[in-house]
Amino acid sequence: AKYMSIRKFETDRVSDILTAEENGMIRGREEGREEGREEGREEGREEERINMALSMKADGMPVEIIARYSKLSLSEIEKL
Repeated sequence: AKYMSIRKFETDRVSDILTAEENGMIRGREEGREEGREEGREEGREEERINMALSMKADGMPVEIIARYSKLSLSEIEKL
């Protein structure tokens, strides 16, 4: 009976450790996916700011106005 009790304790402990590791890995993957999504959204916002600045620049708007609305720097706008 003592052997079985010790064996059950060891088995339960190993199971708890494996479950904890699995949960950590799952959580890590989910966090990684969310970080990737956020990076993609930020890249999309940056692309939209650049496209807006290009359109405003093509319409002859002053660089200062373009900078105010696009949130790009004056030097970034001048490079477009």
